[in-house]
Amino acid sequence: MDVPNFSKSQHLNDQIHIWLNRAALAYKQGNQKLSKEALDKRWYFQKQLADLENSKPPEQPAEAKVFFRDWDSNRISEAATQAVIQGKKAWEAIRNNPE
Repeated sequence: MDVPNFSKSQHLNDQIHIWLNRAALAYKQGNQKLSKEALDKRWYFQKQLADLENSKPPEQPAEAKVFFRDWDSNRISEAATQAVIQGKKAWEAIRNNPE
């Protein structure tokens, strides 16, 4: 059974936001390598979304320090906090639905 494009699109958008938040968390913690890996994962989902929408994919992200250079510390902290919340929700879902 195929998943409707809206559901695929929503899933991809969710993943894009999750990986951006994870990149910000790693960046805030000073882990440039992990932050870049998360930005690359985000880009992977952005490319999939562009394919689904028949649009041009974004350019591959720069190094984390370049990507986040225009972000102020409050914006980075907010995204990092969201990453922690998303992680807790994921673990809670796993605990409540063991398969």
